[in-house]
Amino acid sequence: IDPKPFDWRGRFANRQEQRLQARQQLGISPNARVVLFLGRLSFHSKAHPLPLYRTLDRLSADNELILLECGHIFNADIAAAYDQLLQRFPRLTLRRLGGLTAATEEEKKLALAAADIFCSPADNLQETFGLSVLEAMASSLPVVASDWNGYRDLVVHGSTGWLVPCRDLLQEQTK
Repeated sequence: IDPKPFDWRGRFANRQEQRLQARQQLGISPNARVVLFLGRLSFHSKAHPLPLYRTLDRLSADNELILLECGHIFNADIAAAYDQLLQRFPRLTLRRLGGLTAATEEEKKLALAAADIFCSPADNLQETFGLSVLEAMASSLPVVASDWNGYRDLVVHGSTGWLVPCRDLLQEQTK
């Protein structure tokens, strides 16, 4: 076992150099603020993008901001629904790596390197651990995640990231 800690930098001198190189490869401005969503692009099995799209659209009015989605959309109907929803937010600039063809490991590494912040508003019972949260943390990204299942076990609110409260509407209706 190699006793040296994992070195995420690879051939780069620092995180900023890595970020600039990744953005150059992706055609993203070095001045933009990049918010990354990494994972299944699915309304029903990961996170509905509406809250994220709405928030970033508002922030885009005064900032050069890009939402970078990296993942896999499992069928053409879901892809069409994503595209239809995005049309409601004209100020939001979206770049997608992957889609109907899953993002490659190289695209995932570029996305993690290019981002300024990681956001995962998971809102369903299938998100029980949060591997993408760990990948973002290992990439030195600040994390904003829903206060959901496994995420709250990984992110210490105010210290290693920020947890956004969420609710289970079905559970609330039975109270």
